[in-house]
Amino acid sequence: MNENLDNHSNTIHQRIAQIVKHFAADNNSLAAKNLGVSEGTIRSYRNGTTPKADVLEKIVRTYDVNAMWLLTGVGEMCAPNQSMADNVRISGDTSLVEFFKQFDPLLQQRDDKLLRQAEEIGRLREQLEQARHTIERLEAGKNVSTTHHAPKPAPVVP
Repeated sequence: MNENLDNHSNTIHQRIAQIVKHFAADNNSLAAKNLGVSEGTIRSYRNGTTPKADVLEKIVRTYDVNAMWLLTGVGEMCAPNQSMADNVRISGDTSLVEFFKQFDPLLQQRDDKLLRQAEEIGRLREQLEQARHTIERLEAGKNVSTTHHAPKPAPVVP
């Protein structure tokens, strides 16, 4: 099978979803069983949780997918790992866990940035909600003040 998937914009989560679809008939439970993890773990990886190095190694070994493609999207999903980029090679002495661990700092930096952005979004949502409540109170107060202080009709003079 020759699936050229060198789309740099897709994420590791999308690539894991492609693997589950291709090798496990899009069945999270089957993929989980094959990898020795829970179905919830597979679901979380597909939905944005960053997989750990040992699970990435299980994916590469179990489904015989290209490690470089899994991590970066470069190359073909089913290309042999020996044909990876010249500057990244896995020898018989280097375990895939060690290979994937070199990417942990990059993944951690990205996760930290996403966490900061999520926290900022939360703060902005709170501020927006407070502003909405303030506007509602002001509008309600404006309506109350105009109904209570409506001008009285002028007295009729005979």
